Amino acid sequence: MGIHRQQKATWPMRDKLRSPGAAWLSREHRVRFWETRGRDLSTDDAASAANVASAVGARRFRQCGGMSPFAMSPLSWR
Repeated sequence: MGIHRQQKATWPMRDKLRSPGAAWLSREHRVRFWETRGRDLSTDDAASAANVASAVGARRFRQCGGMSPFAMSPLSWR
């Protein structure tokens, strides 16, 4: 059982599948996540407090190395 010619021909036309956990978070979600995480709560608890999936919270925590990627001060809107 191998790959058929028609199957192979349609591969370049297909879109890539996106990961369901790779959602873009708004700044307020990210700030809420990192503030909650800074109060020594688990990543799952911080994700639920920020209203995002626990998989998204864990992924962001790993990607940032456990540190907030931005200043926690409010925006100046300038």
